[in-house]
Amino acid sequence: MFGSPQNDRKADEVAGSVAAGVARVGWGLAQAVYEGGKVEWMVGGVRRGALLGGSGVVLADALVGLPVVPGGLVALAGGGYLGVKGGMTFYRRRAVEHRIHESVSGAFGFEAGTVPIGISWDHELPAVVSIKVPPKSKLTRSDLVDIESLLRQTVFAGRGYTWAFKWDLSTGSCLMRAVKATPSKVVAPSSRAVVSADLSIIEVGSGVDGAVEWVPSKEAHVLVGGQTGRGKSGFVARVLTVWLDRPSEWQVVVLDPKISGVVPVDNHPSVLAFARELDECADAPERVVDALKYRKSLFLEESRNRRKMIRDIGEYRRHVGPMLRIGVAVDELSDVLRKSGDKTDTGKAFDGYRARCLTALDLILKQGRSNGIHSVLATQRPDASILPADLRDQAGFRCSIGHLSRSGSEMIFGDERAAELDANLPPGRAIAETWRGDVEFQTYLVSDEELERYAFGDLSGVDG
Repeated sequence: MFGSPQNDRKADEVAGSVAAGVARVGWGLAQAVYEGGKVEWMVGGVRRGALLGGSGVVLADALVGLPVVPGGLVALAGGGYLGVKGGMTFYRRRAVEHRIHESVSGAFGFEAGTVPIGISWDHELPAVVSIKVPPKSKLTRSDLVDIESLLRQTVFAGRGYTWAFKWDLSTGSCLMRAVKATPSKVVAPSSRAVVSADLSIIEVGSGVDGAVEWVPSKEAHVLVGGQTGRGKSGFVARVLTVWLDRPSEWQVVVLDPKISGVVPVDNHPSVLAFARELDECADAPERVVDALKYRKSLFLEESRNRRKMIRDIGEYRRHVGPMLRIGVAVDELSDVLRKSGDKTDTGKAFDGYRARCLTALDLILKQGRSNGIHSVLATQRPDASILPADLRDQAGFRCSIGHLSRSGSEMIFGDERAAELDANLPPGRAIAETWRGDVEFQTYLVSDEELERYAFGDLSGVDG
């Protein structure tokens, strides 16, 4: 039910005098009862006064913060106590409700208490706030983002919680729901700690419901966008370190045209190729395509030999024997695929390498899943001229790390959701579209010491 608290001067005076009077006189016990829309208090069994309707919030404001002792008694100055039937829950709720009314009305630019709300409670904290959007409000997506940001700052949801919003402007309503807050920094758990019987599954971060996983058997490829310094290369590093720690499951190919973007793991035994120059970035995915074609022919041959249908890596493993997955990491995709526009022989040669790389990636993205070949494609400049929409759609796990431009968000998700993210979120904060649905999470931070171990240090203790 929607409604607004009434706050009149007389109630203010009465509430103040009662609180002060009980403290001054030192009466042993005063009982306050809320019934029939009014608050009554009794002292020594004698009725002393009442507050009508929502005006009880004034008394609540006068009492919130006073020390509560067992039995729902509130200790007052002068040694007296005010005993409240059911403890302080009612009064605290009214005080919180009053503040929410002020915050919500202020967020919409209206006078305090004029925007109707309804509240579902979890003890003394609001769990769900339903808001009736003022009919004269003409809200844009940008307005909604600003309102959400303001309400998250002004309405307390509980320690470790924040507000999730669900708008329905067609009916003029909004639901604020208290949810566990996404952590602002999460150090990656050891990639050597196997948490799943399926070694292909990779934890990439932590959300309000726990670990966020990339499941290659469900979503063969990952497309991740993010501006410089937001954590995109850290996401790639997390996936790469898990791949390298599971040599019984993965072989790895790395394309790093940025040169400084990925930890140098050229000499790791699980790395089939580590490409930096453009000619290498064309050769490496073509080698993966060769492996893909060989696997397809092998599946067909074994199907005939065993008189069983073997159509993918899972069936091959069940009926024939082990086969490693191949993971392809690309950081930065636009450096590999963007045309140079240079008409010189050098420019034409570079564009030739890019065309070869795109052709190879096209096959990997479209045919990789069943053949156990998966990719993580990272870019800070998502652009449809770089990765065509039909290839983008092959990525079942699409992720934006931080705020993106509208065109960048369109490239990753096909809509503007990443453009609506707060640009001031901490580095590593991500939203993703996965086979389980949309999720917000904090990407894992891989320490420099962990990265150096893969590049230069001890490789013992891996799963193989």
